[in-house]
Amino acid sequence: MRSSVTHAVHTKAVLNRKVLRTGTLYIAESHLSWLDGSGLRFSLECPTICLHALSRDQSDYLGEHLYVMVKAKFEEGSKEFVADEEEENSDNDVELL
Repeated sequence: MRSSVTHAVHTKAVLNRKVLRTGTLYIAESHLSWLDGSGLRFSLECPTICLHALSRDQSDYLGEHLYVMVKAKFEEGSKEFVADEEEENSDNDVELL
């Protein structure tokens, strides 16, 4: 069985209010991933996503965006952000424009 994947190009990623870059967002049944042309990327499996919402508020500094709250700790050791599900009490905000 083939899973469905939706993607959006020219998507800006913001992690904890820090703008990462513009890249491509991929949404599948089991995960949400984002990557840019330089190799910077992150991938979130559904169990790590504790809240998601679409904001259409144009007065917000981000404008329209997808808001995702993640119950995981992000390690910034390389160009890849890895969500560590083991970390308790560590919410991170990911916003995608």
